[in-house]
Amino acid sequence: SLKDAIEYSNMLFVAAAGNGWNNNDNNPFYPCSYDSPNIISVAAIDIDDNLVDEPGWWGSHWGLTTVDLGAPGLYVLSSTPGNNYGEMSGTSMATPHVSGVVSLVFSRNISMNWDEVKQIVMDSTVPLPSLDGKCVTGGRLNAYNAVLAIQPSWVDLSNTSGTISAGSFEDIQVTFDATGQIGGDYFSDIVITSNDPDESEVTVSASLSVTGAPDISLS
Repeated sequence: SLKDAIEYSNMLFVAAAGNGWNNNDNNPFYPCSYDSPNIISVAAIDIDDNLVDEPGWWGSHWGLTTVDLGAPGLYVLSSTPGNNYGEMSGTSMATPHVSGVVSLVFSRNISMNWDEVKQIVMDSTVPLPSLDGKCVTGGRLNAYNAVLAIQPSWVDLSNTSGTISAGSFEDIQVTFDATGQIGGDYFSDIVITSNDPDESEVTVSASLSVTGAPDISLS
């Protein structure tokens, strides 16, 4: 029933891989071990980028085909009952890091589907020797890389590639579109690369503020 509900939701479901030093490929741990395509399964790593293994205490589950990536899960500062803060550990602490990046990616382009967001999050991981052979990506979550991989839905370039001869000029048309965007500030860097040894990159920053269409300001 839970598997059916996850798939019916048509949303990205982020699940903890589990605690106990178990290979989920051989011994499934649910709900993360469901073969539902809209699940991201998260292992826990420590401050040294190692898969958590605390003998006599706990270790993170893993799985080359059933666990997708790793995120910090040992001694993570968290809110606790009674309006306090404390350090908590477990794959349940690693999972919210991934949920946060998923939300961040969605916020940059709300027109994306869950499968596109999942691919971006997984493709943007940082490879770790400790996760090689332990999870699908073999890497650690990286919010910065994930954001860089997103093409903002509100900006479009007329030409994304081409050749400009020395001493000549070329106009590039940039279109801003706030259709379907929620209120807020949107930022994007348009990076123009060249084979000029003195200036291999030119970055143009663009921003758009939406307070509710048609109240739009551009800079």
